[in-house]
Amino acid sequence: MLDHRTLHRSGSLLILLVILGNLLLIGSTNLISIYLALQMQTLCMFILVAYNKNSLLSAEAGLKYFVLGALSSGLFLFGCALIYGSTGELELQFIRIGIISYGALAGKCLITI
Repeated sequence: MLDHRTLHRSGSLLILLVILGNLLLIGSTNLISIYLALQMQTLCMFILVAYNKNSLLSAEAGLKYFVLGALSSGLFLFGCALIYGSTGELELQFIRIGIISYGALAGKCLITI
């Protein structure tokens, strides 16, 4: 059995991992690192939302958050694929140059927002 201290430590660790995901997201310079930082952050948040094992509402909220996260992750990857297909780049600075030189790309970039 897990005691209260162990549960408290694992919750604190998950919060630290969410903060680490935020810091990695701030320092991201390409689409792959942005995606990985977002996934690290959201996976820890899924666990934190459904953390209370005694509550059915907590489990329901965790499942709903997981479905929403899977949908948003898929849309983000679809937008990244459109951007990569149009520019051939994953680095944000080169994507910016591609958007400036090709005006039609701006509409495709709006999908990822």
